[in-house]
Amino acid sequence: MPKIRRKKRTIIMNVRMTPEIKDAVDNASSREWLSVSDWIRNIIVNELRARNLLPVTYVLPEIDETGTRTENM
Repeated sequence: MPKIRRKKRTIIMNVRMTPEIKDAVDNASSREWLSVSDWIRNIIVNELRARNLLPVTYVLPEIDETGTRTENM
């Protein structure tokens, strides 16, 4: 499977919540085999997409000079 180049995640957002909500987030993320960070990020991205607030980006394959797709993606 080709690798997808992604931007580095360099921004940290702090969120305050009750212990009960934190426990629920921990349980939900572990049921999906995701870290809490990945689980929350997925929810945020899905919500932003639903509201059409994320820019659409396209990842194009790299093509060498012979017109062949390379595997560097």
